[in-house]
Amino acid sequence: MTTLWRGWPALVLVLALATRLWGIDWQAPATLYFDELKYVERAGATVRGQPLEVADFRNPTLFRHLLEAEYRLAALVHPIDDVRQASNVQLALARVTSAVLGAAACLLTALAAARLARGRCRTAPGALVGLSAGSMLAVAPLQVHLSHYALNDAPASFVMAAGLLFGVRALTGGDWRDFLLAGLLAGLAAATKYNFGVVLALPLVATLDVRGDRSQEKLDVGSPSPSQWGGGRGVGPPQGWRLLPTRLLGLVLGGFLVGLVLGMPEVVTSPVEVLAGIAEQARLGAIRWNGQSDAPIYQLYGETLIRGLGWPVLLLAVCGAITLGRRDQFLLAGLLSVPVACLAIMLRQELFFARFALPLLPPVAILGGLGVGGLAEVASRRLGEGKGKALALGVLLIALVPGGRFTLRHDQLATTTDTRLLAQGWLERRAGGAKVATEVYGLPLNWSGGTGVRGYRLQRVAALVDPASVKRLACDGTRYFVTASLTSEREVARRRPTAEGTGYDLLAQAGRVAAIFDPFWPGLSAPAHPDDTGIPFWYLDAYERPGPRITIFEVPEGAIPCP
Repeated sequence: MTTLWRGWPALVLVLALATRLWGIDWQAPATLYFDELKYVERAGATVRGQPLEVADFRNPTLFRHLLEAEYRLAALVHPIDDVRQASNVQLALARVTSAVLGAAACLLTALAAARLARGRCRTAPGALVGLSAGSMLAVAPLQVHLSHYALNDAPASFVMAAGLLFGVRALTGGDWRDFLLAGLLAGLAAATKYNFGVVLALPLVATLDVRGDRSQEKLDVGSPSPSQWGGGRGVGPPQGWRLLPTRLLGLVLGGFLVGLVLGMPEVVTSPVEVLAGIAEQARLGAIRWNGQSDAPIYQLYGETLIRGLGWPVLLLAVCGAITLGRRDQFLLAGLLSVPVACLAIMLRQELFFARFALPLLPPVAILGGLGVGGLAEVASRRLGEGKGKALALGVLLIALVPGGRFTLRHDQLATTTDTRLLAQGWLERRAGGAKVATEVYGLPLNWSGGTGVRGYRLQRVAALVDPASVKRLACDGTRYFVTASLTSEREVARRRPTAEGTGYDLLAQAGRVAAIFDPFWPGLSAPAHPDDTGIPFWYLDAYERPGPRITIFEVPEGAIPCP
């Protein structure tokens, strides 16, 4: 048991790496998730000396700059002349970077929880609280899911977790350096993904804490010591000491601005374009995505937290909040300021994807760890320290089961061939040079590292719901039509019924179903979901393999009358 308590950070890191690196090469060299190309292709083009002309600041740029640095270093270590091969190496580097940083976020969150437990509240041994919080995040399905993508989400959670660590240090009696670093890391978090900048709330709240147990030598930046202003002779502190919270506030905000500029220098070099990108992101946030649930936004966040962490972890987080609040309400207010700030911003939006809830996971995991610690404290008083800790560890293992089960299934699906690759293989064998039209999600995306189209001529369309578009394609000689449930279900749902019917109806009438690639187990199904365009996150038990339901229609020449 002693070895466990001493080596718990390594245990958290190993668990987090295992769940994130398993299946990290999912479907490569094919790419199936559009947003990955925003980072991999853009960074690769910049390194090749072919930067895209259109700037896109709807998302910040720190992760892309990190990839550019990695790609340049990789080119120095092992130069690759072939663009396709180099692009595949770059995709692998980006995904591994995301996975490793996602795992490191679990470790930093665990260290923040341990620091909070060892701080002024002293709820339980820091090792137990840290191990619990880190393990909860290590197997959290949402964090694991996003760590499998070459996106900025997992890297942003890493910077945010580092900000939480130094924010907690500032909150529990740290010195001015902790305030400065907490602000700096909050700026870097915002430069990675805008909404992760909410971690700034924690050091801001910490600046309000001027209770007597703080060490003035640690916190006073340039103010006289008590001996200098006659502390023992009834002489009050000078104005500089009373302005201490203001000085700390300046450190935090100054650090934030420095971090933001360091991570995203475009805020200085291209401020107009950056503001335009943020404004465009805000505009899009006010519109629900095609296929998004009609449920209230707060309900979507609640459902995502239950799926993304597991309901036992949320229950332990409530217990942790109660435990922390009884010890020190100010510490509870500081920790809760991060999720409260996040929800205050995000609940005003209409757009929702599961990844929007990711900033909530680290602080909730910390509270969950404190909940396990509080249980250990109560049990130790009644059963003894050894039995109390053993009971708390048993509760932790039980709490990890729901999230761990979904994570295990998620990683198994990541290593299973996607329906779109099966459809692509079928066309390569059967199409025989024919013209093929596919919906957006019907086949793997076209990118610089892909295998390209072999054995048929391909045309991509947004959707085949419009019968006029299907007629035009058929009259142009298209023989095979590839539909994807991710597109067809939401297009049919939002289209008003007409006497003419849909393009899918026309394909069913004029053609024949040549092949179906169903991702679900026999007898099961699940509705199309915007979060499931890559590796599924929702309805995992229904999936036998990842991908949408792909239907390939063969339409003989002349089956659809042409003008």
